[in-house]
Amino acid sequence: PDGSGGYFIRFQGVAGSAYQLLRSLEVTGPWNSIATNTAPASGLIEFHDSAPLPGQAFYRTMTP
Repeated sequence: PDGSGGYFIRFQGVAGSAYQLLRSLEVTGPWNSIATNTAPASGLIEFHDSAPLPGQAFYRTMTP
């Protein structure tokens, strides 16, 4: 949690590789793309979800 109702989503990727972050109300989907990021040299990608879904949400990554 970010302290203001949002969340920081962090994941490890391969430096220089692009990743798409997807979000859904259900673990089975449907999934909606909310961001695409390229991993920096450290590989650590961080996304600030300042408008999370109400209740619970599921997140996953994939390479576009």
